[in-house]
Amino acid sequence: MWTKHRGKDFYVVFRSLSRPYRGIQIPGGRVERVENVAQTIIREIKEETGLDTRIVCPLGYMFFENDVDGYSNLQVFYIVRPVYPLDVKKVWQHTDKDESQQKVECWCVPVEENCEFLSHNQHEVIQMFRQWLEEHKKSDTKNQQTQILFDKKVISKK
Repeated sequence: MWTKHRGKDFYVVFRSLSRPYRGIQIPGGRVERVENVAQTIIREIKEETGLDTRIVCPLGYMFFENDVDGYSNLQVFYIVRPVYPLDVKKVWQHTDKDESQQKVECWCVPVEENCEFLSHNQHEVIQMFRQWLEEHKKSDTKNQQTQILFDKKVISKK
């Protein structure tokens, strides 16, 4: 989940106080039989952080294959924003609303900080997110430059 504060980009992480061995994670989960991917994203983030969110766009995917036991999975990642402003300096606790009722602690991390502390290779997701931000900022800059040129042409024709 992505949020901005004073021009800086942040993402949300959580740590299970009930299951500390799981480490620090970004919110996510599995699709249930009765829901689509969008519903899963919104539900999982609400369960794990207590925050209401909206989907911005797809980010990417990773495919994992385990040759030892034949297990594989496809993980799909989306960029999600909170519906309401988020205090990036606040640490909050939340009780997961699923059957586990696990207690979690949540906080925001600046995107530019080292993310190797994340569990289960999730630092790779943050790397994908950083790349998306860079590409997005470049396209925003180009759009702004195009708009300035357009505005100058319109003004000069008047």
